[in-house]
Amino acid sequence: MSGSPIAGNSPSVEPIKIQNSVSSQCENGDFLWRVTGASQIGSAHVRSGLPNQDAIAWSANEEGGSASVYLAVADGHGGNKHFRSGVGSQIAVKTLMDEFSNFLQNCALQISMSSVKRQAEERLPHQIVKGWRSKVNEHLRDNPFVEAEWEQLASKQGASVRKLIEASPMLAYGSTILGVLITPSFILYIQLGDGDILCVSGTGEVSVPLPVDERLMGNETTSLCDQDAWAQFRTRLTPLSDASPEMILISTDGYSNSFPADDADFFKIGSDYHCMANEHGLDYIEEHLPDFLADTSARGSGDDITLGLIKRRSRTGMDALSRRIDRMAKTDDLKKVETAVEKLETHIHEAGADQLDETKRLIKAQAISFHRKANVALALAAISLISIIAICSLVMASSRESTITRAIPTR
Repeated sequence: MSGSPIAGNSPSVEPIKIQNSVSSQCENGDFLWRVTGASQIGSAHVRSGLPNQDAIAWSANEEGGSASVYLAVADGHGGNKHFRSGVGSQIAVKTLMDEFSNFLQNCALQISMSSVKRQAEERLPHQIVKGWRSKVNEHLRDNPFVEAEWEQLASKQGASVRKLIEASPMLAYGSTILGVLITPSFILYIQLGDGDILCVSGTGEVSVPLPVDERLMGNETTSLCDQDAWAQFRTRLTPLSDASPEMILISTDGYSNSFPADDADFFKIGSDYHCMANEHGLDYIEEHLPDFLADTSARGSGDDITLGLIKRRSRTGMDALSRRIDRMAKTDDLKKVETAVEKLETHIHEAGADQLDETKRLIKAQAISFHRKANVALALAAISLISIIAICSLVMASSRESTITRAIPTR
């Protein structure tokens, strides 16, 4: 692969995170959404010296008073004639993030959900393909094909392939694209090519939001570089409600190909990640995800693997916690603070692991507030509470019977 300002060659590709440098979160209606992910080079690519040709991008955006969550994943094809597909996948996720933003602006002008649905099914795919091709042309203008690339291509596929690429340079950048957009009103799923989107309910049941594409046979896939790419997208728009998924996972096909042909084996990762998030919190998944993916690739497909996760939780529990901490802030009576601490301990025991980090963040902010008021006793009480929470989280993790007996299922 030729040098490129956005092509990655490291074992773990740096995600294009539009807002935060780590996982992002936003409050959306009655829910707090958090999104994270990782992209890991495949073990076969490590052995052959190829770069990671997957890409991932996400954003949790609360600007403009309308909270939205974007997640995009892409898989560059990696075949000989797709020798810039690692660049193509990076362009793909950036394009989808841009077009999600444009789509939301257009949604504000629509008068009904049916018109939004029509925009998602008819206009959005055209705009994604148009945006991707425009960015590819821009990259090619700044980084023309070089003789070394043509020589490598000729050595693998013969000199005649050069004419094919010169006639249709998009082939060199071929990539899939998958994405999820969450707004206060709806969830939009969109996909072109192989890869998987899984939805997990609050009880851990796993489902697939999009129909199977019968054209995806063996190693064949639809692609952004196809002439009629816009017509090959699959989309689904559903209203946001309490019945919406509690977790959504998007992965490239390197993950599902690491499992036997039976979909049930692969689908189990959905319930396992959901259980892990509830047991240990999303921070734990975020920390260990690159290792999970690397291990899965080594034991399975050997391909690059990328996984993005969106997790929601109700604001109800955290709102109650925030009110208690606010009451602590309004008193200088240490005895009342101690009483509040006891109530908070009860709440912590009842809370899921994914609430503990937010709990610590809120109380740490209050400790700083106390310190600024020169109330050392209350500041120390708040700091002590953070320690209590940490201990409680360890007790919770060890006392509950975990359904996860290994890091994450691989095969």
